[in-house]
Amino acid sequence: MISSKTPRGVHTEQTNVEQNYIDHEPIIITSDAGFSVFSGSGTLEEPYVIEKLNITTNEGYGISISQTTKYFVISDCYIDATYAGITIEMVAEGTVAIINNVCTSNENSNGVGIQIAFSNKVGLRDNVCNDNEAFGILLFFSYDLILYRNTCNNNGMNGIVAAYANNSLFSENVCINNGWEGLYLAGSAGSNLVSNIFSNNQEYGIRIEYADNSALVNNTIEENKACGIYVWETDGCLFNYNWFIKNYYSSLYFTSSCENNSVFLNNFIENGFSDNSQAVDKGNNTWHDEVKQIGNYWSDLGKRMTYQIYGEGYSEDLYPLNEPIYFSDKTISNEFNEIRFDYVILLILLPVSYLKKKKLNLRKT
Repeated sequence: MISSKTPRGVHTEQTNVEQNYIDHEPIIITSDAGFSVFSGSGTLEEPYVIEKLNITTNEGYGISISQTTKYFVISDCYIDATYAGITIEMVAEGTVAIINNVCTSNENSNGVGIQIAFSNKVGLRDNVCNDNEAFGILLFFSYDLILYRNTCNNNGMNGIVAAYANNSLFSENVCINNGWEGLYLAGSAGSNLVSNIFSNNQEYGIRIEYADNSALVNNTIEENKACGIYVWETDGCLFNYNWFIKNYYSSLYFTSSCENNSVFLNNFIENGFSDNSQAVDKGNNTWHDEVKQIGNYWSDLGKRMTYQIYGEGYSEDLYPLNEPIYFSDKTISNEFNEIRFDYVILLILLPVSYLKKKKLNLRKT
């Protein structure tokens, strides 16, 4: 269920439902020479383009590209393979855009829709990675990634796994009804999660481990079967303008290994099965802004003047709000300019020359 409190501007529909696909064999590229059969020249201005293909195969990979240095785009494809729909590994930094593909039903026990490994500054936009045996999107040992407006639903394990993906941006993604977590963020310090939806996942909406100094802003975390967000061995994160709604065990759970995380200007609505507290803090974290004297909205505050957080940390929201708090574009520009929204803009425009070229071709036909 998507709440009526869906983050502002979030894209909740699948973008690539019907296309005029061309049937194609699996594509395996292990050097720049492998691009020679595709249009483009491999520059930023004219990247190689792999587009509008239907790759349905019993082989392990639909598209696998590794050890390349040229710019390329994979767009508007439908891919159903045994292990991974799209795999990108050890490619040159900032050379890849993966846009508007459907990667589904990869049935190996570790089956994944899109996999990025040892490749920095890769952009993924408007992809649908549903119904894979294990993961919708798997990222590891890859930094400065951009995941914008992707859909990862009904996967057997996680919607998205980001392991050792430091300084990455996740914006307007939707992860619903996955077998484990919507997002598993591990070893990925300095990440930013903005305006995503994590709903009805069978364990946690988000599981965070070793991801210090990250920011979570304007996310909807709703009706997850365990905790909305579970945080372990992670310090110095910021939680603002998030909606925690009807998560079964707890909304936000900090283990004893978590310190100096800041939680304020969030909305906590009917989380947990206990009457004591909607959140758990076993570490040493702050649940209000002492300077501005603002805390969070708690639906069960009642007549209390402060809100006690359950756990050995004995934390307390000293300045709870009387009504929910809402997020706006003005909030982004005024309060969160440290979050790299320019990455989203770059991905929207990337690659500009490719998009312009498509428009010119349409005018000629």
